[in-house]
Amino acid sequence: MTDATRATAHLVVRENDEQVRMLMIVEPRRARMHVAFRPGQIDPIDRGSAGLAMLAALPPEPGERAEVGAARRRGFAVSYGEIAPSVIGVSAVVPGARTQTSVGLSLFEAPDEDEIGRAVLGAAERLSSMLR
Repeated sequence: MTDATRATAHLVVRENDEQVRMLMIVEPRRARMHVAFRPGQIDPIDRGSAGLAMLAALPPEPGERAEVGAARRRGFAVSYGEIAPSVIGVSAVVPGARTQTSVGLSLFEAPDEDEIGRAVLGAAERLSSMLR
């Protein structure tokens, strides 16, 4: 997925009710530049595409962000500059994972969110099938 999109891929798990932890980062080999994160990094669950995707997989909550509802409708979450300035995140939940998990991409430009979203959803499904 990283080489096809020339974007950094990330695997994130839910740490607790308020936080997510970045477990793995895969950098694209053929991109001129890429987004870098530290494995183990903890972020708020309500900021960034990984946490938003996890929240969208749950039943709707009163007062939730509009982005969570949009992610629920689309099947993937998109965020702009919420974890790092100028970085776009696109993430989807990995169905069937024992711990709530998302896979996604971090990139500087997203000319077609739906195309990137489809790539992320495909990766989430492939990971899910490996867990069965």
